[in-house]
Amino acid sequence: HVSVAAVAADESTGSVQIGRDLANAGNSDIAAKPQPGVVFSTVPTSPLDLIAQRHVRLLGGEVSDVCMLKVDVEGGGALRALRGARNLLATSVRAVSFEYV
Repeated sequence: HVSVAAVAADESTGSVQIGRDLANAGNSDIAAKPQPGVVFSTVPTSPLDLIAQRHVRLLGGEVSDVCMLKVDVEGGGALRALRGARNLLATSVRAVSFEYV
């Protein structure tokens, strides 16, 4: 089952400015600097613990059913995303996969 959360995973609830390179749609970065060809959007943020709580209910499950996290974030946000998953990491999650370049 899949449920999509229209938020950026972070260590806290709030918002973040994300810069997107118009020449490379796959390159978005929370650390982007203003420059020609980069547009910025304000995106809501939420910890993965809260995202999981909301979405397991939508899918008819329990947080304890979450056994793996796949984290693919841009701009060095992986640590911030993992900090927002403290409860998941301390309980049910047995594997974490993330991209590091």
